[in-house]
Amino acid sequence: MPDPIGFVTAAPLDKTQLETRIRSRKNGAVVTFEGIVRDHDHGEDVGSLDYEAHPDAERILIDVCTRIAQTTDCDVVAAHRIGHLEIGDVAPVSYTHLRAHETGRN
Repeated sequence: MPDPIGFVTAAPLDKTQLETRIRSRKNGAVVTFEGIVRDHDHGEDVGSLDYEAHPDAERILIDVCTRIAQTTDCDVVAAHRIGHLEIGDVAPVSYTHLRAHETGRN
């Protein structure tokens, strides 16, 4: 089984480093999701966001990544920022092989 990665951090996410964990000769495709902090929500202006996480958030993220990796035999990486984020910052990021993405959709 691939080594799934899931974590919660207050540090900025290094998208290149995370994608490198998935990009390999065995994976024919990489699917990426990036949540970007936007300047509005339901018609209201947004200046920034302050994210918090449940104490079990990282464990649950690791569990989900592990289940996807076991089910699909694909590499999976997921990360989520906490703390103060400005407009344009990346909050959640996930990278996976296309087969895992397709399995998750079904």
